[in-house]
Amino acid sequence: MTRPVPAQGSGGRSEGQEARPAADSPQRVDPLGATGARPLTAAAGASAFLLGLVATLLSVDELTRPGAALGAVALVAAAGLALWLAASPARAPFSTGAVVGVVVLGAAATAASTVATWGANVSVRDDWVPFALGVLVLGLAPYRPGADLLRAGGLLALVVALATLVQAPGFAAPVPPAVFVVVAVTPVLALAVGGAVFSSTFVALVRRWREQAQAQRRETTSALRGQVARSVQQDRVTVLNRDVVPFFADLLRRGVVTADDLAGARRAGDSLRTTLVAEADRTWLEALFASPLTSVAGEVDDPAGAAALLPRERRTVVRALLVALGDSDVVDGRAVRVAVAADGARVDVVVTAPVTAPEPLVRTRVEPWSAVLRVVFADARVDPAGAALTLRFSYDQH
Repeated sequence: MTRPVPAQGSGGRSEGQEARPAADSPQRVDPLGATGARPLTAAAGASAFLLGLVATLLSVDELTRPGAALGAVALVAAAGLALWLAASPARAPFSTGAVVGVVVLGAAATAASTVATWGANVSVRDDWVPFALGVLVLGLAPYRPGADLLRAGGLLALVVALATLVQAPGFAAPVPPAVFVVVAVTPVLALAVGGAVFSSTFVALVRRWREQAQAQRRETTSALRGQVARSVQQDRVTVLNRDVVPFFADLLRRGVVTADDLAGARRAGDSLRTTLVAEADRTWLEALFASPLTSVAGEVDDPAGAAALLPRERRTVVRALLVALGDSDVVDGRAVRVAVAADGARVDVVVTAPVTAPEPLVRTRVEPWSAVLRVVFADARVDPAGAALTLRFSYDQH
């Protein structure tokens, strides 16, 4: 059944227990910010490729197998492309498999570069692969935890170290092989550590900001309770002035109680009771649709009131999404429908809105929403095809 959303008032249902989702990467704590970092990701991939291409052209005299050299450049380009594709909002969140793919392609590029210069590489200082690999690992920083960057950088540094050791007998400088290894792995490790520091610091700063915001919210809650109570009281007085006071004023003026008056009293009582009960049972989702401060409108189908069980951080994302739908020019924000169905411990949510623009434009506009939903809800699906935009996701009841 569909729960009607009254025209005004506020919800009184408890918001339930808040569950903190895993937020261990910049993309998880700031999904929209990670979406905006994609041009930097493209720049990292392009820089690694151009570095390899230019360095290869400038060191033709050291190439014993030009085909392998071109293969190394191609593998770095493939790693950069994989990085860019995995950072797409349509594929969010950035998967562990994509990190593994970048590492494998980088290791293969190292092996190909070693084969390309076998027997003719006299100095490790002009090897371009370690710098390119470091740039690629740095490109992971907006999407993965700092520990992942350290692991990726460590594995690639190990591959670079092995490649350096097998070439060490051919180097011109008469120094221990360990020196060559340190010089070779430094670019990879330095950039990986820099990316890990950025990722970890960003997450820590966002968490600190959230904790400070929550503390300030708790401090102001007590002060606002009195204002809210007065506002609710005013709403009740408004209902009385609209429905009850005119009835009693007319009754006092006439001084006679008729059968019609009794029927009118019953109707006024039923109307008042219905309004008060509806406002008391209203969830935050229904209150959002009824709020005059937002453009989104439509209907909420939540017979069990399961929306009240959505953790606060995820609720903020859903609220922002619905507000964005109300302000969007590619869907009808006044005809949004939200269906919330509880199935055991799992709650399924389906949001639909009629589209008002061509499908390609709708896909472009909803891409940021898709990225955020995929980061917050692992099973989120966005379908902009057809006459309506459909968003599906689910969460566990707590």
